[in-house]
Amino acid sequence: MPGDGRAFEQVARFCHGRDPAVTSRNAVPLFCLARYLGMTEEHSPGNLLARVSGFIRDEILPSWSETVEAFTSSEAVIEAAAEVGLADACVASIVSKAASDPRRVEDLTALPLRLYERVVVAMIRDRVLSRHVASSISQYVKKWVSPFVSRVRGKEVIEAVERMLPEEGGVVPCAALLEMLRLAVVLDVRSACRDGLERRVGRRLDLATAKDLVILLRGDAKEAEYDVDCVKRMLKIFYGSFADKSGSQERRLSGLVRVAALMEEFLAEVAGDEDLKPETFTQLAELAAAASSGTNRCSDGVYRAINIFLTKHGTLTEVEQDKVCRVLDCRMMSPEAVEHAATNARLPLRVVVHAVLADQMRLRSVIARAEEERERTAGSKTETKVTEMGRGSKRKEKSSRDGDGGIWKEMKRKFGCISSRNSSSLDHEHDCDCQQNKRTLYSLPVLREGRASALRRKLEK
Repeated sequence: MPGDGRAFEQVARFCHGRDPAVTSRNAVPLFCLARYLGMTEEHSPGNLLARVSGFIRDEILPSWSETVEAFTSSEAVIEAAAEVGLADACVASIVSKAASDPRRVEDLTALPLRLYERVVVAMIRDRVLSRHVASSISQYVKKWVSPFVSRVRGKEVIEAVERMLPEEGGVVPCAALLEMLRLAVVLDVRSACRDGLERRVGRRLDLATAKDLVILLRGDAKEAEYDVDCVKRMLKIFYGSFADKSGSQERRLSGLVRVAALMEEFLAEVAGDEDLKPETFTQLAELAAAASSGTNRCSDGVYRAINIFLTKHGTLTEVEQDKVCRVLDCRMMSPEAVEHAATNARLPLRVVVHAVLADQMRLRSVIARAEEERERTAGSKTETKVTEMGRGSKRKEKSSRDGDGGIWKEMKRKFGCISSRNSSSLDHEHDCDCQQNKRTLYSLPVLREGRASALRRKLEK
């Protein structure tokens, strides 16, 4: 039988002819009890069920605070309330009002866990803005997972929140997910819950920051260790889901670059921890180097982190220093980093020698490229000059042809081979006549060399 002592008290008052004191705190249990007892209009007009139903419809559901209070009081009878649709009505009212005024979501932290889970699932289903959902979840976790709350209660909250989050992610920011993952590690939640959080973080690892990853700790105080295996699993998830991500190739590749930079920043962040063991740092450095190897970028961040670690851990043996530096690849470092490494007294001699050799090889490569560029420039200039000379020769030849043709046409006009108005059609209309006129021209006495000399002599006399 649904209901509690206060609900039975109001039923008894009603049966004795007194008006029941219906409030937001007892309305839902009283409704469920009246329905169970069959106190309907068919049995008696103006019965209790109709009165409570009208109060819920007119006084509770239109008000945010009244609805939240009524829904909170329904935990003991939630199954009966869900069966008649009253729970769904309260949830729908809460979700619609939260969407219109996101500042109200803070009030939802007062809801019992299984009631809060119903509200969050409905908010995600109805596509309420993700930032409002994330804000509500973060506030709820902050309130119920704290040193002032029992460990069992906090564990239940983390596992419930993980269940209600969609697999595709995007509802809760990556930083909030990592915070929940840290709490999950501390509270030792079920492996399924932890795996689910790692999976959601891994798929969005390119949106995380170095400080977000630093929170992944095991143990307390100086016994704390960075959870290398957790970071490795999330990296594996990110690269495994890389091929399934939508978007352009350029956008996806930028995600790889961001993760590589993230790992280098994370390594530099933890390198200053004096309690960090060399073995743990080496494992993290290998992860950072592996992340950078798949991108076309300098791995100066790894060198920077190693330099910080060696500075903070001056008591390392030569063997330990060599193990820490074995992930360094001077060929993947920028010229400035290589030059710095070549004079870094904190590095083992082997690494310094490699840096010097890498610097020399870089200088040789620069000189060789400069020589090739000089030869290529000289060859290009020579080719340009030859091309210009060829063009000039062709222009002269064309000009000569055009000039001879022009003189010949003028001669033909003078001797009547063509007229000025049809000179443009010479090649098509007067080819035969021109050949004949050429022969006539050369046969004229006045143009013969001997006759010309005779005329000149006569004129001189």
